[in-house]
Amino acid sequence: MADGNNKQFRLQSPDSTGITFFNRLIETEEFNYARQFFIYLGGGVAVGDVNGDKLPDLFFTGMQVPNALYLNKGNWKFENVSKVAGFPDTAAICFTPSFIDIDGDNDLDLYVCRFNEPNHLYINDGTGTFTEKAKEMGLAFEGKSVQAVFFDYDHDNDLDCYIAQNGFTAGGYAQIDGYSDKLFRNDAGYFVDVSKQAGIEDDRYALSVSLGDINNDGWTDIFVANDFEARDLLYVNNKNGTFTDIAPTKLRHTSHFSMGSDIADINNDGWMDILSVDMMPHEHERRMTQMTIPKVFSPYFDSTSMTRNVLQLNCGDLNFCDIGYLSGIAETDWSWSSWIADLDNDGLQDMCIVNGINRDAIDMDLASYAVKKKTDKFMWLINSMPKTRLRNYMFRNKGNLQFQDISDAWGFSEKLSTNGAIYADLDNDGDLDVLLNNIDSTMAVYRNYVTENKSGSYVKIALKGPGKNTKGLGAKIEVIAKDAKGKETRHFREMHVNRGFLSCTEPIIHVGLGSAVAIKEINVFWPGNIKQTIQKAQINTQLNIEYVAGKESTQVNRTKPLFEFLKPETSLNYVHKENQFDDFYQQRLLPHRLSINGPAIAAGDVNGDGLTDLVIGGSHEGKTMLFLRNANGTFSEKPQSAFATDSRCEDQGIMLFDSDSDGDLDCYVASGGNESVQEDRELFQDRLYINDGLGNFIKAGHSFSPPLDTIASSCIVGGDIDGDGDIDLFVGGRNVPGQYPEIPQSVILRNDVTSLVDITKEKAPELEKIGMITSALWSDADNDDDLDLWVVGEWMAPRLFVNNNGYLAESTIAKTELEGLSGQYHSIAAADIDNDGDMDYVLGNLGKNTRYKPTRQEPIELYAKDFDENGSVDLIMTYFNFGKKYPVRMRAPLYAQIPTLTRRFQTYHQYGSATFDDIFGSDLMGTKQFKAYDYETMWLENRGGEHFVKHALPIETQFSPVYGILCEDFNADGAMDIMTIGNFNGPDPEMFRYDNSLGCVMLGNGAGEFTALPLLQSGIVVPKDGRSIVIMKHDQQSCDIIMGVNSQAAQTYRLTLPKGATIQSAKQGTSLMVQLKNGKKQKKEFPFGSGYYSQSPGIFILPKDAKVLQK
Repeated sequence: MADGNNKQFRLQSPDSTGITFFNRLIETEEFNYARQFFIYLGGGVAVGDVNGDKLPDLFFTGMQVPNALYLNKGNWKFENVSKVAGFPDTAAICFTPSFIDIDGDNDLDLYVCRFNEPNHLYINDGTGTFTEKAKEMGLAFEGKSVQAVFFDYDHDNDLDCYIAQNGFTAGGYAQIDGYSDKLFRNDAGYFVDVSKQAGIEDDRYALSVSLGDINNDGWTDIFVANDFEARDLLYVNNKNGTFTDIAPTKLRHTSHFSMGSDIADINNDGWMDILSVDMMPHEHERRMTQMTIPKVFSPYFDSTSMTRNVLQLNCGDLNFCDIGYLSGIAETDWSWSSWIADLDNDGLQDMCIVNGINRDAIDMDLASYAVKKKTDKFMWLINSMPKTRLRNYMFRNKGNLQFQDISDAWGFSEKLSTNGAIYADLDNDGDLDVLLNNIDSTMAVYRNYVTENKSGSYVKIALKGPGKNTKGLGAKIEVIAKDAKGKETRHFREMHVNRGFLSCTEPIIHVGLGSAVAIKEINVFWPGNIKQTIQKAQINTQLNIEYVAGKESTQVNRTKPLFEFLKPETSLNYVHKENQFDDFYQQRLLPHRLSINGPAIAAGDVNGDGLTDLVIGGSHEGKTMLFLRNANGTFSEKPQSAFATDSRCEDQGIMLFDSDSDGDLDCYVASGGNESVQEDRELFQDRLYINDGLGNFIKAGHSFSPPLDTIASSCIVGGDIDGDGDIDLFVGGRNVPGQYPEIPQSVILRNDVTSLVDITKEKAPELEKIGMITSALWSDADNDDDLDLWVVGEWMAPRLFVNNNGYLAESTIAKTELEGLSGQYHSIAAADIDNDGDMDYVLGNLGKNTRYKPTRQEPIELYAKDFDENGSVDLIMTYFNFGKKYPVRMRAPLYAQIPTLTRRFQTYHQYGSATFDDIFGSDLMGTKQFKAYDYETMWLENRGGEHFVKHALPIETQFSPVYGILCEDFNADGAMDIMTIGNFNGPDPEMFRYDNSLGCVMLGNGAGEFTALPLLQSGIVVPKDGRSIVIMKHDQQSCDIIMGVNSQAAQTYRLTLPKGATIQSAKQGTSLMVQLKNGKKQKKEFPFGSGYYSQSPGIFILPKDAKVLQK
């Protein structure tokens, strides 16, 4: 391992440091991975000052070598003092070492987890000499111990102990009785097993435990990372000696083979986030040769465990969003210790993820061969496994939830098999150094040169806690710093020493402060949220803070959220029920499901009582439903026999409009989905229901509308495009059932009062086969007082069709400018975002929290062709990995679709190394090809003259696909705001479901900039598959917002306006101009259909001192 002389981190020579610990592993017939799964878990590392000289000392564990204690002698010199310190010179299978003051005498004792043997507790006499006393203190636990963590869970001012166990056996996943995790309560110095009464009973396969106060209530909670199919656990402390696992309801998914983990605040918002790591490779060939992807092809398989790293962003009140792919840290191969710390003192916490495996035990070629030969020659199998030495990952926190892989630049280019790893300031210079415990390699010690390079300020904090919790474990710290211009930054830490995997750091908090020149104050929240404040502390030094009794204080300053959630019994009580259907049975290589699009919602007064009613779409074998609003704000269903008769249809978009000019709202329902085959053509016929004026609907005859029974429709939007005073329609074609990606027909329907006439060929021929449409919008895009048409969809850029006297032609200017925005769009809505008197546009896209990162140079592509000439269309989706184009799907599903490939690429490694051209050649004649360049949710600024400029929306909107969009001035400040909801649980079985959004509310400033409100300020929480959003008036000062959610209950929120602002009404299908208090003019439109499958009535919020100029 060579030194680097110009990196931030520089590997120190063992000859120089004296650290020669070598974690040797020799496999034998009896001691090998096939018989003893745990031997590749490696060794651990702990850091702490054991002899009181203010220098952090080191302890290392191994499996076939004796553990070792190294005293820090200063100046990067260490001495192995294991024997004289009281540690046996014998080898045992040892995992996590933890330095903690277990007896409250102000020095660090040591607890060592041992596998299948009693754990050891070494009591320090204060000079660095240790005596083993685990049995005397009740901690000589014998089991499958992997890690122990210490904290005061019951607030009695001493340290309790949680022991994680992994009871995996070589014969399979069967857990052995008694190998569940254990919680030991410290009763006056003796530890008592209270696991069962505390609610710790799950028999799983724990590999790491992380501690943190995830709900900011002053009590430490527990995250357990479990291996194999066992779901991770998140135990919330109930403050009464018990814990409740909230993971099943609050963590929408977790990593599958969870290994290392950590809890820390990555975005300085005061909420602790959770990192757990897995084994997904980033390099294509390794990904294709590993047994890490579930080999199932059914939508019924809905595992919440995912084979990749997961970064749970804590959004407050026990709500989490996984942003692993968005942040750039999701794929780091076979990962072990992982932790979060500020490694460059810039004020943002970075991330370390170490990896490697002594032998590649899940190589698919080897596994296939072993199964085929049915061999029991274990050593032959073991020796056939390739040794996997990998580069460890260092990620620099760039802010805005983004991390940059900076491993090589920081000096971590060595390929190792690392397990335990931790950070500590080994030379007390104010920056964090790094230690790696490697299998079959010497300990790697990296010195950090940030302080020498004067790259950032810092502060270190040591605590003197109450009672026998002398190091203040469980305390939270907030540092408020100021730069030279007086700008304040806040930084949050928790005092816990066990981090990552098999690793323990010293009980000293390190906070990088970036460009700060002074500390305004430090707030310490001792266990129980007892607040202590230190004013104007010194910067670039270590502070020692001793506990002072005080009053309980809250770390979270709560204000009334902008939106108030209404319970179903006081608003809309409706649950959407999606039918089960296997889209992948028809087309195995579909990129995603096409049958879970609803529900649509259309809002309008259907019975003439002045209240806004709702029509909500049903799924296949469901039914369209009408809900009439009551005077008290609730809704009552009014059954409609005409709707029930058509329950076999899969409802898509819905629109309420006066089709027959009799003064009431009729109802058009688009039929679509993917369930029915072409033989069931009547199920794809759109339906028009005529209103008798009292909210009773009958189905119009076939003569009223043209046959649209060969396509699956999607959206339905209306506008008077020919100026005759009635509403004409655009019906988007979504797909041809069973024939994806065949382009369906889309149509323009002219309203002739007695019939709807298809005028597409005559008035808009370019629209007929424009694409797989998901949403559309009638809007005056060119500000010439007529309605133009936007269409968006899958594998296409936003397309604008300009109205010229009732004829629609695509804008060549917009087409050229927007061509590079081809994506996977679901929705579009209009708003005058920059208050310049024209309409801008918000577009809901797939988002950036996905494995695929398309660009114009390296797009995501889809090829459709019968490659093997067997009569079925093959769908091949591709992506780029390190500059080469590969199929995204793994070998098994692709070979099942095209069996002839097995003759050419017989092994997993042959397939994994083959590019798209290697497999399919360069002759793509007859191939349908689609490209996506941009997955970002965005808004388009209208520059006039059909020119549009893209602007990204805040990062919070990129967590998941965006469906529902609602634009309104929610806080009545004269600037348009945006609300979005989304998620999608229907990607292909190899892709991870998109369930990472909770909904987002963004406040605009009137100049095109938006700020996403934290969840606690917005009040909006939509964790499932949000689809439609409508807004309606409640009274003069408030309005209700109703959201349709796939397979879930609808959600209703109330918005109460500030004093002076009012809810105003406008005629649907019109526009008006509002003059704001500052003199700027804001245009508003009231379309028949907007966003995703949504139609709101004509209402708007008028700010105080604003006025309507035209109506």
